Amino acid sequence: MYYDYYLYYLSSLYNGYPLIIRVTVVMVMLFALIAFFGICRLFFTGYKINIAARRKDRVIKEYRDKRHFIMNAETNYDVHELEELLAYNFKLISLEV
Repeated sequence: MYYDYYLYYLSSLYNGYPLIIRVTVVMVMLFALIAFFGICRLFFTGYKINIAARRKDRVIKEYRDKRHFIMNAETNYDVHELEELLAYNFKLISLEV
């Protein structure tokens, strides 16, 4: 494939150099690949955290007034009454992160 060409090119390019230079080139390429993978993973993790934070903020905004009303009420509500008061939306809150 395409990587074979570049592998043979780098092999022939550094073939005449001493062993320490060839090892250094291989190590630099390896560390560059690891750094690229780490940066990609950092962005992906940040994106997932941002999505989770936005979902949490949306849920808090949705149920803030209802929760405040229920907690400050004088009466004790049953579970079914609470479900009706909250009008719980399963589509808004999903367990997937």
